[in-house]
Formats: sequence, structure tokens, C-alpha cells
Amino acid sequence: LDAGGPYELVLAVTVLQHVLDEQRLRAGLARMRRHLAPGGRMLLLEAAPERVNTRCDSPIFLARTRERYQQFFEDSGLALQRIVGVDPAPFKLWLLPYLRRLPRALAVTASAAVSAASLPVDALLAHRLPERSWHALFVLAHRGMQRP
Repeated sequence: LDAGGPYELVLAVTVLQHVLDEQRLRAGLARMRRHLAPGGRMLLLEAAPERVNTRCDSPIFLARTRERYQQFFEDSGLALQRIVGVDPAPFKLWLLPYLRRLPRALAVTASAAVSAASLPVDALLAHRLPERSWHALFVLAHRGMQRP
């Protein structure tokens, strides 16, 4: 990863959950940190449940716990400033392991239905119940270069 920089903001959306090898994940985080300007922020949105949950893991996806991500951030010289919840409604998580078994049309319909049912719950409760969210938005800063 060589994206120039430095930047005030580094944003990654559901990237790290697809890096299965922990050494590569650490190396990627360290490179991302090097792109941060002094006082800059890094925002990472990842599948990060509170407890271990392997029901949705696959050969290209791994849902690491928030605690595990926090250890990676610390090891990479990143300071966690805040965790924000995104989707506390459990409907999508309940359905996800079964989607591959359903006929495509039914899977698409079911996915749309649970997304629609989840939306109002997520909008109202995401900030109030971050620990219930399957995904988390991590707000990070370069350790030693944090904003007040």
C-alpha cells in the first residue's frame, strides 16, 4: 500500500475482515498508520462482534472480535479514540448463515426484507447500543499524534 500522503483522514470500509493472515493484517495497519498526518484520523468499519461468532466466517471473511482488533491497533501504533455501533438489529446476522442454501430469488427477497426491518432499529439504536452491533466503526489516531 503506497498511497502517498500524509492524509488527515484514512478510511477503510470492510477491508480488514477480508485479510485472513494476521501478519499481513498487522503490516497493512502499520502502512495505513504511516499515511496519517499528525492529528489525522483513521476510520475503519469492520465486522467486529463483541463475542466470538464464527457462523459467518468463510475462506474470504473473518469476523474478529472488537477486543482482537483493538490488540492489532495497539500493536500497530494506533490509539483507539471511539467505537461507534452501526447495526444492532440482529435480523441480518440471523439470516446470513442460511442465505447460501436458499434459491437465489428467495435469498434476495429475504435479504431485502431483513434489511428493511433492520433499518429503523439500526437508525434509532446504533449509537445507543454499540456493543450490540455486528459491525463497528473504529475511530483511531496515530499514537502520540492524537487530537485533544
